[in-house]
Amino acid sequence: MNNNRNKAAWLAVLSLVGLVACVGRSENTLDQSVLGYMEYRNDIQKNVLIGRDLHAYHAPDFDEQSFFPPGSKWLIYCTADMDNQPEGYREVTLNGEPLPFIDGVFRQSADTLQVQDNEQPVKKARGTLFQNLLYVTSLHVDSIGQQNKVELFYSEKDTLVYHADRNVYTLYVRSFQEAAAQDTLMEEITRCNTFDLSSFLDAKRAFETDSFYIQLKYLTNVSKGEQNSGSPVTPTEKDYIPVR
Repeated sequence: MNNNRNKAAWLAVLSLVGLVACVGRSENTLDQSVLGYMEYRNDIQKNVLIGRDLHAYHAPDFDEQSFFPPGSKWLIYCTADMDNQPEGYREVTLNGEPLPFIDGVFRQSADTLQVQDNEQPVKKARGTLFQNLLYVTSLHVDSIGQQNKVELFYSEKDTLVYHADRNVYTLYVRSFQEAAAQDTLMEEITRCNTFDLSSFLDAKRAFETDSFYIQLKYLTNVSKGEQNSGSPVTPTEKDYIPVR
């Protein structure tokens, strides 16, 4: 189950680049992946997922608020029968286990980004911005039982990149081991995190006269020795995240 869940979670990255990914099964049925946050709607007395398209989505599972508390963030796969939809929200059936996003730590520092002793490589990372929250899905190859924490960093010493006459600010997705592994066998793990960029983006918006971009870098390998080092992946222009 965990392996299937991790594969599904990484495939979810594809849906992070759009508002809502939709594929119609028939004229009246729509398959969707929706990224958003839970909110209790008093007008309909239901717990709904507010998607990036700002539409509300309800599934019977959401009524268990102890598991889906308001404010929690999720990525879901679902099917909607477009006939006889209720007014004000869309009723859907979940196709698989919803993927929770955990609130992570965003650090801003004037220091250089030095590789730490407990730092671990990141195989892949992708992100999307929604209401000043950066949703990041990252893929890791870790030993079984190893516990890692994903954090996001910005260094004021980082050199600006330019694209289409706009500034591109670089953020670093970094993984730190918190608990030792229980086995030497390796497995792929997908971790889903959100990072609050409100103060960072507000400061940049006050400085910028137009829209700008952010890009995510991460270390695909980490070398430990007298001086730790790592090799960051540089995103291509198609991976830049626009900020308005």
